[in-house]
Parts: sequence; structure tokens; C-alpha cells
Amino acid sequence: MLTHRQLVAQQSGHPVAGVPGRAAVASKAAAEAGIPVSDACPPGGDAWSGEGSATGRANEVRYCIFTSGTTGRPKGATVEHQGMLNHLWAKVADLDLSGADRLAFTAPLVFDISIWQMLAPLLCGGTVEVVRPEDLAYPRRLTTRLESAGVTVVELVPTVAGWIAREAERRGASLLPQLRWLISTGEELPPQLAERLLSTLPHVRVLNAYGPTECSDDVTHHEVTTADLKLPRLPVGAPIANADLYLLVREATGQWRAAEPQEAGELFVGGPAVGLGYANDEENTAAAFYRDPFDPSSPTGRLYRTGDAASFDGTVVRYLGRLDRQVKVAGVRMELDEIEAVLRRHDAIAACAVTLIDSGGRAGLAAHYVAARPVDAEELRSYLAAALPEAMVPRHLVERAALPLTPNGKTDHRALRAELSRATES
Repeated sequence: MLTHRQLVAQQSGHPVAGVPGRAAVASKAAAEAGIPVSDACPPGGDAWSGEGSATGRANEVRYCIFTSGTTGRPKGATVEHQGMLNHLWAKVADLDLSGADRLAFTAPLVFDISIWQMLAPLLCGGTVEVVRPEDLAYPRRLTTRLESAGVTVVELVPTVAGWIAREAERRGASLLPQLRWLISTGEELPPQLAERLLSTLPHVRVLNAYGPTECSDDVTHHEVTTADLKLPRLPVGAPIANADLYLLVREATGQWRAAEPQEAGELFVGGPAVGLGYANDEENTAAAFYRDPFDPSSPTGRLYRTGDAASFDGTVVRYLGRLDRQVKVAGVRMELDEIEAVLRRHDAIAACAVTLIDSGGRAGLAAHYVAARPVDAEELRSYLAAALPEAMVPRHLVERAALPLTPNGKTDHRALRAELSRATES
């Protein structure tokens, strides 16, 4: 049983559904487009209170999207009406979306970010610009498509955001003149990449977003500033409207307690964003979704255990990596994400991933990297050794032309492990 909590924030103060102001935005945009409007809720009604809305749809399932499976077997996360709408309106508020915006639809339908990309602009009279898969496959085709459509907001995984940075470095400040927001999602945004984006696209604001599929997509937003670039890892930000975040530490007894200030813990999410669980999967649902003992007025009554390590810095969340990427090598427990974060700071590294490998019956580490310039493996090994304990320095350093990606654009660690296993066996 969870017995303590540490709350980052409950309300961001932004207008969301059920809060005065959100209906006016949608009604104004609809009127400008000549679309008739009818009220689904009475004045002041709360579209996602614990009792549901006037239409009784707050707790209805709106969609089921399977998790990527990068950390295990894919699971069908089900999201309710209230969680979906809370996220849509949080995006409208935090990005200040309006009828003048043209948002790029870049996500495959199996990726949870596709939901808000499709729907959020329509809530405020904006336009959804569909980017075809073939245009997403090449940097110049992508930037040409975004420019010709006059896109003002685009969301990309860090790998593709890196393409934008390279095109901007090649062409200069003339790239994407109408773009005002570039959102990074799906994987951790390296500070070096954020710095390139801010320097080559000075007119564009960069948003670092974090959230699990099981919680209606993003639960935190953070606008990256130059002050953040000095940090080894970028913050993922403050909670979106109505999101409750709890940082808990599990004791050896199995009991949970609140993390101390600056102490690392495991991140839990409460509030309307928390989904119903996994479709037809009681075992995994029971392992990840808990009864909420903290907030008696929670509209869902549930907490979601993210499996992510984090720390709180005031009202800002600092992501520290996946707990299920903790491994033990030569008796030393370590986080693969931490090794990757150090390696990314080397100026010769464009992208990297660290995996575990069975080396002669013993667990070992392998670092896969894409070089931004020619670099000797020994230089990288020495660089890592200067910043990490000896046990955390990968024995194998493998240069690649590119890292394999999942259909969602995330690094495919499973494919890397399989490829290296085949190579060592042959």
C-alpha cells in the first residue's frame, strides 16, 4: 500500500475543459468557420468530475493504443474520454494554439501522439497538415513539406529533430520561417541537440514533453532555455493541467515512502489522465495501476506506476531513466540510460545506445554509436572512463551508420541486442 506522497502540482492554472474560458475559444473558432455550436454541458459543468459530465461520457473508453514494446511485450493501453480531453486542452493552453496554427500530423496511428496531433488543432479552429510517411523519410523532403504547408507547430522524435537541426545548419536561419514550436517526444532529448536547435532556429521555441501512453500521452511540458543546456540531462518540466505527480521510494520492507528533496524515486501519475489499464490483461494492469490513496476526489481513483526514475526540483521533474533498464554487470548495479547520457556529451557522437550483451557467459556492455565526425574507439573509451566507474565503461564500442528504429521512431534496443549477438556468434 502506498502510504506517503510528494506532490509536484495539481493545477497549472491553464484553461481546460470544464474551466471557464475553454468553451469560448472553441465557440469563437467555430463561429468564424460558420459551424453551429450546441452546449453538451450546462454552464460551469465539469466534463471530467468524478461523477462524469452531463452527457455521462467522462469514463467512456475513447481509444486503445498498444505500447511500443521497447521494454517488453506490447500492451493495449486504454484511455478514457476525460483523460483524452484533458490532454488535448492542455496542449491548446500550453502551446497557445489558435485558428492561425497549422500543426503537422507526423505520427503513425499506432503512436499515442497521433491523438492530439489529429484533434487538438480542431478544438481551436486550427489546421491539421498531414505529412506523408515518404516525406518523413528524408530530411530535405520533410523540411520542404513543412515549409510549403506553413507549419507552425511540429512534434518529432529526437532522431528526426536532429535532421531538422542539420538542415538548419546547412541552410541557415531561412529554414522554417513560420515554425514557432518544435516539440521533442518519445525519447530523451539530449542537451547537445537542444542547443543546436535553439542556435540554428532562434525563432522557434523547443518543448520537451514527457508522458506514458497509459496516461493519455504527455503529463509534463518544459520549454527548453539556454540555462538548461548546462545540465547533463534536460528537465521534462512541470505537470500539465490537472496532472498529479508523486515521487515515491520503495523500502526494503516493500513499503513506499515519499522521496526526500532532490532524492531519486519512482514516478507515479494520478488524476484524470490515468487510463483504465491494459485491454484483456489483468496481470499487467494489476502490476502498474494502483488505487489512489492520496486524493479522495480523484476522478479516476487510480495511480499509474510509470517505471521511470525521477527527482523533483521544486515544481520541475527531472527524468533519470527507465528502472527496467537497470542492469547488474560484474556485481555492480547500473543504469544504461546514465551511460548513454555521458556518451552523448562527447562532441563526436550524433546518437548512441547502450545494451547488455552475453560475452562468453558473462554479462557485458556494448555501446552503439553514430559518429558526427571521425573518432577513435579508444578516445571514446577514455572519455567514458573519466566520467564513469570502470564497471560502467562498455567493453564493446560499435560504430554504425544509423541506429535501428521502431515504427514510432524510437531507438530499437531489442534489434541492437539481436544484431550484436549474431555478430559475436559468427
